Amino acid sequence: AEDNINNVYYCCHHGECAFNGQCYSEGIHSLGGSENWKCLNGKWSKLDRGEECERDNDCKYEGEYESDLREYNLVCVSSPDRSGKFCCEEGKCAIGKGYGCVEHGYVIKLPTGICVCDVDASNKGIWKCINSEIRKDYSRVLFTKEKSSYFADFDISDLEVVSNANAKLYLFFDKGNYGGNIRISVTDQNGNSLPSENQNIENKIEIDLGNINPGSGNGEIGEIKIEISSDVAEDEYFLYLGAVLVLDNLS
Repeated sequence: AEDNINNVYYCCHHGECAFNGQCYSEGIHSLGGSENWKCLNGKWSKLDRGEECERDNDCKYEGEYESDLREYNLVCVSSPDRSGKFCCEEGKCAIGKGYGCVEHGYVIKLPTGICVCDVDASNKGIWKCINSEIRKDYSRVLFTKEKSSYFADFDISDLEVVSNANAKLYLFFDKGNYGGNIRISVTDQNGNSLPSENQNIENKIEIDLGNINPGSGNGEIGEIKIEISSDVAEDEYFLYLGAVLVLDNLS
């Protein structure tokens, strides 16, 4: 078997990997006491995306993806519940074993609250978890000249026992070939229209709704409503990919 770390050969059973004169079965092993390596088909490699790790140098690094035109590093990042650490691309977060990695801005709900994928100063994915509730709109809407507006609402009537919360709205788009402006109008839980303005379309738009009281509506009021509109030309289009309303610091 080839010790492809040190470029030497040793006698081992078929499928085993060699290192410093010893043979290792298929799987993940700590070599030299400081790095984890994976033995597969008789060769050593660093750990791939989604595989469990202990430190950054357990994971694959730039130049190891021969069939991939892109070059990037994998780093060791924690799952949102801190149950393990997994290899992910820089700027992405790990969900857990067998779930792969997710992009910045991904939201996940745990029994202890809401966690959002963020990045630290070194562009390493980290989970920011808060005592929150989220509401999602899973709609997918193609905006064209014929379809230039869309309405959505987020029901928060079940949170009437909550006295206040900080609210943020995240809207996601595929800009398509549209480079113009869109208008986003928001009506709060009291039926008041918040100031709206034209803004450039972006892949993610964040709107800070400030402090709201989910239970302060008059009677059955308990919704945050949005309207998205645009002036798409005949040969232009873009996609609305959904939205997330995040209510954090609930009290």
